[in-house]
Amino acid sequence: MKQRLEKVGEKMIQFVQVPVTEVLRVTSFVSLFQNRLDDTQTESVSEAHPFWEFLFLESGKLSVLVDGELYTLSPGELILYPPHSFHSIAASSDTVVKIASFMTESNLLYELSGQILSLGGALQEDLSRIVTFGKKILVGYQSDTDIRGMQLRDYANPADTQRLSNLLELFLLELFNTKARTSSQNFRDEQFTIFNDFLKKHIKDNLSLEEICDGCFTSATSLQKLCHKQCGCGPVTYFISLKIGAAKRMMKESSMNFTQIAEALGFSSVHYFSKLFKSKTGMSPSDYAKSVKKMR
Repeated sequence: MKQRLEKVGEKMIQFVQVPVTEVLRVTSFVSLFQNRLDDTQTESVSEAHPFWEFLFLESGKLSVLVDGELYTLSPGELILYPPHSFHSIAASSDTVVKIASFMTESNLLYELSGQILSLGGALQEDLSRIVTFGKKILVGYQSDTDIRGMQLRDYANPADTQRLSNLLELFLLELFNTKARTSSQNFRDEQFTIFNDFLKKHIKDNLSLEEICDGCFTSATSLQKLCHKQCGCGPVTYFISLKIGAAKRMMKESSMNFTQIAEALGFSSVHYFSKLFKSKTGMSPSDYAKSVKKMR
């Protein structure tokens, strides 16, 4: 606490100040909207991007694959994933989601990632207000351009952007304080469970689609349909996601170097591993390892 002495009349009065510690600051927005999906609008290709993102399920069913972990959301639930997470989604017919993508340098949100969070009525109302206000001051670029993200509407001003940032910060801080539950993978399809267990058992192998199908006693067509339905990507992409997730955990939890990690995950060379890792996450293994150290 800071102290300050001031003379009031004949007395010296001591004023104590409580400094404000900034634990979370949203510095920019990439996207903020509500969208209706169907089973033809899921992400056909897994992606990663250099900003935070969360998905809140308004209605319908939604599965989100994040670095090899599959999460199934029910209405009223939210999942948050950090920058450079390799992810894809699969939605049921007429699914409605709220999506926010933003930049922050805070490490606080890492404690909320990798979980399914259930939002109470008050938090759902807060999120609706954020999306509604965001729609008033932000607009997306035309779909026929090469630019993605949002821009300010002509009548918006800096006070509007600060208000939106503050609203999202308050929402995230409240979410941090009232996080409801953690959910592990929720596989509702027995065949997908067999497929997932087979890949995890062979995470150190370099399997072709044919070898995966043989190991799961199914055809390529059936497995493609199953995988797209469950997690919004193909079997080989899902296997890569498992390997990327495993590599990230090794960088966080072990002292293995990149060559050892590449060998442990069945990559033909550390060069190929590094190239694939960067293409899927947007970061080189060394850059990711450095970012992990900053979080500790």
